Amino acid sequence: MSLFEKHAGAFGKIGIDLLKQSGFINATNIKLARDALVATGKFVGIDLALKFKPWGAVNLAGSINKGLPLIGLAIEVWDSWKESQKIEKLEKAKEEMKSNFNNQKQEILDLINDETRFKQTCFPMAFDLEKCIQACEENVKKTQECTQGLEKWIQAGEDFIKGEDFIDVEPE
Repeated sequence: MSLFEKHAGAFGKIGIDLLKQSGFINATNIKLARDALVATGKFVGIDLALKFKPWGAVNLAGSINKGLPLIGLAIEVWDSWKESQKIEKLEKAKEEMKSNFNNQKQEILDLINDETRFKQTCFPMAFDLEKCIQACEENVKKTQECTQGLEKWIQAGEDFIKGEDFIDVEPE
């Protein structure tokens, strides 16, 4: 509800209550308003022929006074309707936000549960790092194999020097 609507509704209710209580709308004031309207019309150049029968002003004042509660009721109904529209709009916005949050939660969970996509999205360098680590592990294995071969060769050499192990060579 806009600020204008809020204040218009509040001041409208207050004004109608004051008009009902004050008795401001009576035959004399109706005649004065008619005369002012006719004079303004003549000043502007419009001929307004507003005439009342002898009891016309009294009847109009009575009708207006009877209609004031209906106007107040109409303002109340309009205000309540605007308020219910506002609440309905808020509920729709809440449901939409809840749905959006649930969708985002599900997307994030799907991303986290899919390890490959998670790494690609969040850690794009992880695959390169894994390849580098795998290459390093292979190099370590090769180095260990070479080290073991070298140790065997050194042991064979030491055994040969000690004379413990002879290499049997068969003649051709």
